[in-house]
Amino acid sequence: ILPLEVMLLFPDASAERLTQAVINGTSSALKDLPDPKAAIVAEISNIMGQGVLRALANALKIFIILDVPKLERGLKGDLLGKAFGGFDAKQDVVILSRIDISSERMDADCNMAIIFHVDLMRKMLKNWVLR
Repeated sequence: ILPLEVMLLFPDASAERLTQAVINGTSSALKDLPDPKAAIVAEISNIMGQGVLRALANALKIFIILDVPKLERGLKGDLLGKAFGGFDAKQDVVILSRIDISSERMDADCNMAIIFHVDLMRKMLKNWVLR
């Protein structure tokens, strides 16, 4: 198993807009959850992370399994510092991306960081070159 970490960072205002959009578009049962924002943001993160990694894996002909996401709250710098705490510039590759989410009634954004172990990145690139 090669190390792979995915982190989606939602500004609080974006997380709130997403939460309200989901709650307003579904049954009111979501409002009864102990922390609806946490549940909704975690599920959206799971869907987005799985989607990006599935597209990447399909394009590069590899198999990637993403763990169930966990929600952490805090300042962006603190969260990135924690995620990059085990980062080794000689052994890891980081891909950063900004994601804009919009519909007729809502706009939100987040940042995605994917940390790959260099061996996984080499395998992906080798598979891509051989296609």
